[in-house]
Amino acid sequence: MIRIKLSEEERNLLNQYRNKRNSGLSGRCFYVLLSDEGKSVPDIAKRTKRNEHTVRFRLKQYRKGGTDRIFSAFRQQNRYNQEYHQYHGLSAEFHR
Repeated sequence: MIRIKLSEEERNLLNQYRNKRNSGLSGRCFYVLLSDEGKSVPDIAKRTKRNEHTVRFRLKQYRKGGTDRIFSAFRQQNRYNQEYHQYHGLSAEFHR
């Protein structure tokens, strides 16, 4: 069972990013915040309509490297998506 306990500072930072426009990063922050509230992986997956494996993976990422880890993983995924769209001639607006 993965449980994450946050400091007040960490909670504030994650809440700040949770309220940003980008849904991918917001979702990752939300998983951690729900875990901090004592929710289990199955509960978080159900509430966010995500696979348990995805939630577990993101929580483990956070546990290994904190916000730096989930933010850098998000930036890498975002960069990959941009390169994919450029390669296939798709508009970035299409993906948003």
